[in-house]
Amino acid sequence: MRSLLRAETKDIHSQLDSITGIFSNTEQYRHFATATYRFRLSLEFALDSLDIWRPQKLGPYLCDDLDDLGVTRRPCPRSYSIRLNTAEQVGALYVLEGSSLGAQLLLRRAIALGFDAQFGARHLAQQVSEPRRWPHFVALLDSLPEHLHHQAIASAKRVFEHAFDIYRDPANDIH
Repeated sequence: MRSLLRAETKDIHSQLDSITGIFSNTEQYRHFATATYRFRLSLEFALDSLDIWRPQKLGPYLCDDLDDLGVTRRPCPRSYSIRLNTAEQVGALYVLEGSSLGAQLLLRRAIALGFDAQFGARHLAQQVSEPRRWPHFVALLDSLPEHLHHQAIASAKRVFEHAFDIYRDPANDIH
């Protein structure tokens, strides 16, 4: 299932990667952190009461990071409020859990700008703090019955598109 999800979401994932995590200065990092806050909170609320998996709650860490960065938090205008069945939950979780893999590189970039687990990059440090999460999640992916794969794939694509819309939204620009 993991390989299938990776193959089926490759294009939208590449598009998202092309606009996220590209920060070489504090202003760009502030934009990234703002968009990440808006995206994560929209999904964390939607996936708050799952029985199959507990996603990491990065919202409180992102709030502290935005305070460190001097960013005024605005409400998340785009909540992800679609009711998801189990297969769709797995697809949505694939996007959230998979982001922890990229967080390792992003944390190194943030550290190069002077941010760390105590100031400005708490959410990234939290994402990489549990390296066993991804292998455990992959086991959950692999347990999904084959007849539900298409639902998980469609859900993952929708979540990637949701993220893409948020990260390219000019409302994330810091003035």
